[in-house]
Amino acid sequence: MVLALSLVIIFISMLFLMINHPLSFSLLTLSLAIMVALLTSIIGITSWFSYIVFLVMIGAMLILFLYMTSIAPNEKFKMSFKIFIPPLMLIMIPFIWKFYDPMSFSLNMSFLQYLSEYTPEVGVNELFNLPKNKFLVVMILYLLLCLIAVVKITSSNQGPFRQKS
Repeated sequence: MVLALSLVIIFISMLFLMINHPLSFSLLTLSLAIMVALLTSIIGITSWFSYIVFLVMIGAMLILFLYMTSIAPNEKFKMSFKIFIPPLMLIMIPFIWKFYDPMSFSLNMSFLQYLSEYTPEVGVNELFNLPKNKFLVVMILYLLLCLIAVVKITSSNQGPFRQKS
């Protein structure tokens, strides 16, 4: 499952190089955010991190979509299936490797032992305990500083960013 999701993420990332329409960029970004959230929830012990990553990526995508719709002209959206051929050919290479050497995708036993001994409560509590709580305070202050900078940059009394022509 992890290998399949990783290949889908690689496929979507390769499609970014071949797309030139803002609507298709936003659709690919949405699908990439969903796939990354699924992959992190499968790999991780708890799914709260993947949920937060998904929300942050969707929020950033909404801001980018609003910016692109205000700046980009109204273009017709044409879908061409020829762009899917090169990424599909590149994705088939790991499948060939898997059948060539089946031991290459096996998990390490020490990693499995670590996963069996790890509890989700310990991971969340580590963030708030003494050595790492300073990092948490720095992250909170950085987010507050970014919020203040964005509010100062986008003052509403000056009007919209795009000039009427």
